[in-house]
Amino acid sequence: MVSLTFTENSTKTSVEPWFIPCDIFMLICNILTITLTILFLILIILDKTYRTVPMVLVGNSCLTILCFACTMLGATSSTIEKDLKQIQYQDPLCIFFGYLMYATPTVQNYSILLQAIYRYLLIVHPTLRYVKRMNRVVTAISTLSRAQRELKMVRRTVILISILVTLFIPYQLFAIMSFFNFTIKYDFRIAFLFGDTGMLCVVIALFKFTDPLKTSLMKRINKWTNTTVAPLS
Repeated sequence: MVSLTFTENSTKTSVEPWFIPCDIFMLICNILTITLTILFLILIILDKTYRTVPMVLVGNSCLTILCFACTMLGATSSTIEKDLKQIQYQDPLCIFFGYLMYATPTVQNYSILLQAIYRYLLIVHPTLRYVKRMNRVVTAISTLSRAQRELKMVRRTVILISILVTLFIPYQLFAIMSFFNFTIKYDFRIAFLFGDTGMLCVVIALFKFTDPLKTSLMKRINKWTNTTVAPLS
């Protein structure tokens, strides 16, 4: 049970034992997500060789995730402050964060959808045409190699969308339920927990599946390592 005691401008409330650990976990997820997305955006901006359409789409996704993560960081910071003080009160900033928490995930999902559509038009549709001609034309080694790369990209897209669907279902479900005034206890806390975890997983998946981004990062790490080790030698 949650006991309430009214004060001047706030409401004194008891806090469940799992509130603070979950708040800290979400805070860590938000900070890691913001750090990684800023790093990826810097790499994309600085490396001129990777200014291609796929990398622009990845950068667009990183930017939308960054906006979502900053929104969640602000909301989580406010939540953990109230949990530590064991109070509740109407905060205009939280209301603004609430609006952004509906808007930014939508933009993020559209950015991932845009990547999927682009890859379909670039890969899946031409591949279907190649399959139709396989009985008439001898398949060359280059064609097989291209088909393997295309299937690899399709698999990565499916995995990324699966992560989004699996981890963001509770967030989207509770958001839809709130429009009909049908909610469960601690629904937003559960939704935010899945949302923050999902954001971090999507960023890691984007890095894992974007080879140019990995190459650029490793190149700069190796360059920095060699520069650091050289004077010591």
